[in-house]
Amino acid sequence: MASSNSVPGFTASVDGLHFINSWPSEPDIVIDAGPLGKVPIGDASNGLCGGMVYTVIDVFTASLPPIPDTQQPAHGSALFNYIVSRLFASFDIPAGVLTYYQWMITPDHDTGIWFATRRGVSWKTIMEEWPKIKADIDGGMLSPLGLVTVETPDASQMGHNHQVLAYGYEIDDANRLTLHLCDPNTAPSDADDVQLSLDLSNPTHTSPITHNVNIDGNIRGFFRTKYSFNNPAALEPTTPLPSNALYVSSWVPSPLRPGQLVQVQVTMQNLGGTTWAAAGSNPFRLGAQNPQDNSTWGSSRVDVPHDVAPGDEITFSFPITAPTAPGTYHFQWRMVQESVTWFGDFSADLPIVVALAA
Repeated sequence: MASSNSVPGFTASVDGLHFINSWPSEPDIVIDAGPLGKVPIGDASNGLCGGMVYTVIDVFTASLPPIPDTQQPAHGSALFNYIVSRLFASFDIPAGVLTYYQWMITPDHDTGIWFATRRGVSWKTIMEEWPKIKADIDGGMLSPLGLVTVETPDASQMGHNHQVLAYGYEIDDANRLTLHLCDPNTAPSDADDVQLSLDLSNPTHTSPITHNVNIDGNIRGFFRTKYSFNNPAALEPTTPLPSNALYVSSWVPSPLRPGQLVQVQVTMQNLGGTTWAAAGSNPFRLGAQNPQDNSTWGSSRVDVPHDVAPGDEITFSFPITAPTAPGTYHFQWRMVQESVTWFGDFSADLPIVVALAA
């Protein structure tokens, strides 16, 4: 029988982190080891996916506003250190690490004979782990998952596994499960479209998993990790920025002819706690940058076509006129509330070539 459910109020593009799991090569943490001096542990470039997943759960469970940062926090900052601390919690050392390894050396399907059956990854996923995940979601709780992607006894390959967050599911009449996921590796603009799917009908056999999680290779199976709440109230800010914006995309044809009139697009998402009002004494608009308030493209402002609620995206589609002198010009924008403040992400700085026709 078909069924579905999701965690009330959770939207991956709004309640997830608004930066991806991509970090420079630097220690996760540096500890003071006394006579041994400062000892670095871990390498952020290997990924902080588990810490990001647990941070999202903490903030959502605490009913705090989503973290507004749209860029990876700096090494040593409060948010970076919090994510790292939650990364180590997500490993549940040593039990959690051993679970990954046990699954890595387990075949996909059941093996042996009826009185000495060794359960495969598919059976463990469908019969043991899926009921736990379903119970979480049915109870209104987010469910953190460890994705097992490799089959090898080589423990050094453990870093190829991944962690994501399940917040909704559907089971169709053919008993096929689709899980909706918040994936730290996926750009915020695509966050609401991430999912995996598998057939629940025959757990003793290999049950291939289809997915669009942003990782290389297949997902063999998944298990619910051992999460316990940690209070994120010390993170700053603990209230939403009154106005905040995430840059999603932009499009401009190039090259252009001097004085050419073309239609362009810039898409932004409202990450703040305030509706972007299109009218009133202090309306919200898209404003020109690089330099600020320039009129290189004919106008320094683009009106919001309608009110934009928190969490919603808006695509500004508007005409521009290319400069009359050939050259390469900056095309960059940012949100502004007139006579109040500029805020949020800058759009990509696109170099647009203006040239005479050949």
